[in-house]
Amino acid sequence: MKKIVITFVITASIFLSCSDSEPAPKVTNIYTVGTQLIGSAEVATYWKNGVPTHLSDGTFDTDGRAIAVSGSDVHVAGFEVNTSNRAKYWKNGIVTNLSNVNSAAFSIAISGSDVYVGGYAEAKGGKLVATYWKNGSAINLTDGTQNAVAYAIAISGMDVYAAGYESDGSHSVAKYWKNGVATELSEGKEHASAYSIFVDGSDVYAAGYESNEQEISIAKYWKNNIATILSNGTKDAAARSIAVSGADVYAAGYDFYGGKTVATSWKNGTATPLSNGQSSTAYVTTVVGTDVYVVGYESNGTKSVAKYWRNGTPTPLVTDAALKSQAFSIFIGE
Repeated sequence: MKKIVITFVITASIFLSCSDSEPAPKVTNIYTVGTQLIGSAEVATYWKNGVPTHLSDGTFDTDGRAIAVSGSDVHVAGFEVNTSNRAKYWKNGIVTNLSNVNSAAFSIAISGSDVYVGGYAEAKGGKLVATYWKNGSAINLTDGTQNAVAYAIAISGMDVYAAGYESDGSHSVAKYWKNGVATELSEGKEHASAYSIFVDGSDVYAAGYESNEQEISIAKYWKNNIATILSNGTKDAAARSIAVSGADVYAAGYDFYGGKTVATSWKNGTATPLSNGQSSTAYVTTVVGTDVYVVGYESNGTKSVAKYWRNGTPTPLVTDAALKSQAFSIFIGE
């Protein structure tokens, strides 16, 4: 069985694929992470098999944006919202501040004993610098002359990949970085960004959006810098995550149906809406055997409800209709 550790814009998860002669991997634990309203504060929260663990005391709003599990250790990346954002990382509930300037963490990857977190930190000149932290030490991917963000991070062997965008002064340009060296995915004619990255052997996949001339965002993914369009360009859409299983390419994000933004899953370019008419968004997809998991949120008419979908069937993570919640990342454990 082949096992690849991958991370997305707002995630880390385990991807497991099996050949026809191998048994399907056993799923024993499902971890998700996001936010839940407690009192008047949004609190970074992760759920293990639906049971919540709150990561902050509610003094300030906090977001949990990505989760990874290694052995018995639960790792979460996110940020606190005070006078500005502050990137944070939690290991088994113990917080580490990654930066003392305006910053945020959106993704996480574990490689051996090393912990990688992707996001941004503000430079002295006020620009956002695409940044990742390795074991708490910041590594800048851009020079701070233009705004840039690393939304996703992935480790393949000795190589560190990140994906996001960097402004060219007039438009955001979708990019990925391999060991700090940038590759442009869009030409800078319109705004674009990569939200997710997946490395499969020598193939590099990234997912995100690129706007058209009408300033409508089009969901797309790139394989080795070649774009595949996922939405029709009539309404805003974006791919927030990508995963590959054998010859199949899965993406998740949102598209527009019936006048609403709807969580959407794509398999080889074919879209499946996940919501039954309510506004919703999907943030991460991962594949385990023949099962496709997607995590995000769906409105209940008044509040957003954190949930994940397994093969299109939703599971809410918060059942109290009065509590606002969102889920941004999923990790499937054996």
